[in-house]
Amino acid sequence: MSELPEWFRSAIVRGGRSARVEVDGATVAYTEWGRADRPVLVLIHGGAAHGGWWDHIAPSFADSWHVLAPSLSGHGDSDHLPSYGVERWAIEVGGVVDAATEGFESVALVGHSLGGFVAAETARRLHRHAPRRALLGIVALESPEPVAGLRPGPPGRLTAPSARRFTDPAEALARFDPWPDGPTHDFIVDRVARAGLRRVEGGWAWKHDPRILREPVPTLGERPVPARVVVVRGENGWVTPERLPRGLPPGTQIEVIPEAGHHPMLDQPRALTTALHRILAQWQEEAER
Repeated sequence: MSELPEWFRSAIVRGGRSARVEVDGATVAYTEWGRADRPVLVLIHGGAAHGGWWDHIAPSFADSWHVLAPSLSGHGDSDHLPSYGVERWAIEVGGVVDAATEGFESVALVGHSLGGFVAAETARRLHRHAPRRALLGIVALESPEPVAGLRPGPPGRLTAPSARRFTDPAEALARFDPWPDGPTHDFIVDRVARAGLRRVEGGWAWKHDPRILREPVPTLGERPVPARVVVVRGENGWVTPERLPRGLPPGTQIEVIPEAGHHPMLDQPRALTTALHRILAQWQEEAER
């Protein structure tokens, strides 16, 4: 631990509280930080990831927010299901918010990649079914315009089928490749990769279900989103100016994380955290006026 950067060590020491909730017949695992009487901040991971991808990001928001990081079904320690979809995952996020909070009305959503589409659908559902909750806004982090839906990446990479068996964690970690990005911080990758492994008969496998990315993903702005949307993209990520989500309102704020790829929480975590603090502080300020 002595070789770890102080900011990372402090974040991990400030670990969150693990919990589970039953949502529409499935057990959904999540982690929470902060007090239940704070505004709610939901951090939604991307496809083939899990809630632990936010473990080194979330603690810095715990003084001002009640932070929730769910693992969507088919990911992490949540149940595998016969089928998946953005609407199903949005129901799960809403279930986590209901279970973990004490009725606090302000909610902000941050979704990475696939999670950005889940955040948008969650906002629509909260608007319809929980109108008392004030939606402060959505951060769509590296959520590109899907051309033909999202599909798993090349075998052996991050989205390798969970049926793949490894003899030990070291073999699995050697194959963990956060596609399409290149090298990143080893200490972060090691943590998120280890948390994404499970013991199976004959060895180890990734926790995520290989079927999670088979369904087409809707365009972020395909239907109206009842909240402001800030698009945050990595300078070297998937969301190029040509692949910004279609259908967003004119004047939608676009933020760029310098030198970041598709996974800013892995390669530029401090810059990402700074950007999120700035965006969220602005939303809170406006809500208090």
